[in-house]
Amino acid sequence: MSRSLRERLEKWGNFEECLVHDVRPIIFGFGLDLVMNYVWDDGGIREDALDVPHLVTLRMLGVDYLCFAGGLTESMKGDPGRINWGLTEVAHIVPVSAPSGLGIAVEWEGSRRLEVRFSELEIIASEEVKFRA
Repeated sequence: MSRSLRERLEKWGNFEECLVHDVRPIIFGFGLDLVMNYVWDDGGIREDALDVPHLVTLRMLGVDYLCFAGGLTESMKGDPGRINWGLTEVAHIVPVSAPSGLGIAVEWEGSRRLEVRFSELEIIASEEVKFRA
């Protein structure tokens, strides 16, 4: 029996303070890759996290719901040139209930939020990526 979604996300520290690197539909929209820059190592947040991204892909298949609330302020909309990497830093990724079986919410500290409901999840990380225990 596979581990629960909650356990799988907790293995990665719920991706707290990690950065969204890319979100892209795959297999003609049947799935979604959420690519995170995993900023942690054994000693805490990596100093080179922005320059040397350690990418972890949450590959969700059988996506039947996708909702993104941008949560942009008027000042962000008025001067998008001032936006930097900080907008991609998430508070965490948590499981949510979903009729399809699995669901996650990527939550930021403000009202920004990405919710995906799906039937299968694969977490893909390159060898240099080490999760927090």
